[in-house]
Formats: sequence, structure tokens, C-alpha cells
Amino acid sequence: MSTPVSGQVSGPVRIDHATLRSEPAGTHTRYTVSLTGRPGAGWQAAYAAACDHAGLARMFPLDWGRGTVTFSCRVVEGPTHVIEMLERLEDLLVSAERRYEAWYPEGLTAPPFSATAS
Repeated sequence: MSTPVSGQVSGPVRIDHATLRSEPAGTHTRYTVSLTGRPGAGWQAAYAAACDHAGLARMFPLDWGRGTVTFSCRVVEGPTHVIEMLERLEDLLVSAERRYEAWYPEGLTAPPFSATAS
């Protein structure tokens, strides 16, 4: 991964719960949820790094163009598991936000180090 470029966001990026959508996918249900704001390239790099660090890169893929995240649950897991997944995603977004703020303190336009080092 290359060093991220500046990508300022207005306020923290969070889940827009009102946009949660589901679609059946065999024994699973695929969920899509929009993120608030339009995260830039720097935030997206921080999200990718947070996912890699937590081992969740495949669990919560980000569609950069649409500003959405998808995840899936087995049909038998029920709504409680969907809520747990949303909570995990919220924690991941907070982690990405912290990483982004560490990389871009006070209007810095590029991280003070290689983003791949963290």
C-alpha cells in the first residue's frame, strides 16, 4: 500500500443506520449501509489499515465510490447478530478515525511517516 494522500473529512465518518438494506444471498443475507460524509483518500487508507490491523478486511469491504460498507450474516443468526455486526463496524470506524487523526494532525496534508508502518 502506498502512502495515502490528503483526504479531509468534515466530522467523524459513521454509519447512516436509516440506509441499512438487505438482500438474500443463499444461506446468507447481504447487508449494505451508507456512511455519513464522503471520506477522502486519506480516510479510506486509514480505514483499510484499521481493517487489516483488526483482521476484518474481508468482513467489511468499503465501496469507495458509493460510500457504503457491506457485510453478510447467515440467515439462521438472526437480527441480534446483525446488530452485533453493526456495532463491530462502528468500532472499526472509530479506529479508522483515530488512525486518520494520527496521520493528519492539525491540517497536515500528508502523514509524517509511511502509512504502511502502522
